[in-house]
Order: sequence, then structure tokens, then C-alpha cells
Amino acid sequence: GKDTIIDALRRRPHDPDYHYVVTCTTREPRPGEVDGVSYHFMDRDDFLALRDAGGLLEANEVHGNWYGSPRAQVQRALADGHDVISAVDGAAALDAVQEHMPDVILLDIPMPRMDGLEVCRRLKADPATRLTPVVLVTGQSDLSDRIRGIEAGADEFLSKPVHPHELRARVRALTRMKLLID
Repeated sequence: GKDTIIDALRRRPHDPDYHYVVTCTTREPRPGEVDGVSYHFMDRDDFLALRDAGGLLEANEVHGNWYGSPRAQVQRALADGHDVISAVDGAAALDAVQEHMPDVILLDIPMPRMDGLEVCRRLKADPATRLTPVVLVTGQSDLSDRIRGIEAGADEFLSKPVHPHELRARVRALTRMKLLID
């Protein structure tokens, strides 16, 4: 399970290129779990207020407990010399792209309101964004998922978990390509 993976990662020599994001949850701590290390334990009202204020990149209810990734932690982990703009759902992603015109766009496939494949299709259909590289970074890694991503117009497809060196290398390469196109 997740705890076994986390324990194994903690035993490895520290790699400064890995950034860990601690998930928020409304469930009660289990014996041995530490707030801020295992999870950020929150009461339901505080969690939902954080979610509603856009402070979580994603949030899901599982067996009556909420889990979510803190947006600020994810942005810090991804930044590494880049300006990171994040959106809570597909429709907000389209709005953010129109407002900021990024050099590279990273999308997950499952997103609320509009999935990443539809966001990609719309970006590639728009003359203003059709040449902006789109990378699908997702846990969906079957061949059929990759084919659907390519058919939607994605330029790259990375399966989670993505090694940070690979992610940065792909973003750098696509940024260079975008600068040449511009």
C-alpha cells in the first residue's frame, strides 16, 4: 500500500530532485502517523473550505473521508525555474491558457468539468494555441489511453509516477521547440 511505498522512499538516499507533497485528509490519524509528514490531518469543514477556495489541486472522497493535494506544494515541486500556473479543472485550464499563453501545458486526463483529452482537443483546434506543446501526465498508461491522447493532439504522454529528471528534460525540450516556433 501507500505506507509501504512511502517508507521505502524515506529509506532511500535523499535525492534533491524529488519533492514530496503531503496529502490533506479528513480521516483520523492511525497509530504512528504524524501530522504534516504522513498527511495534513484536517477537519471536514476546514478541508472543504480549502477545496472551495481553490487551495487543492484535486480532491476526492473515499469511504467517507476526503483526500486532496495542496496546490501550493504541487506548484513548488513543479516550478524548478519555471512559472507554474495550475487549474482545478479542465474548463479552468482552458481559461488559464488563454490568460497566460504558456510555453508548455501539462494535463492529467481525469479532471472535473472537462477531461484532459477534451482540453487538449480544444487547444489544438484553436489557432492561438495549436502549436503549444501539450503533455499528458497521467496514471492512465494503457496503450488505448496513449492512442486516445495522441488522437486528441498531445505532443507527449508521460505515465505517473514520472521521474523528475524526465519531466524537466521534456519540459525543457518542448520549451526550446516552442521558442523556435514563436
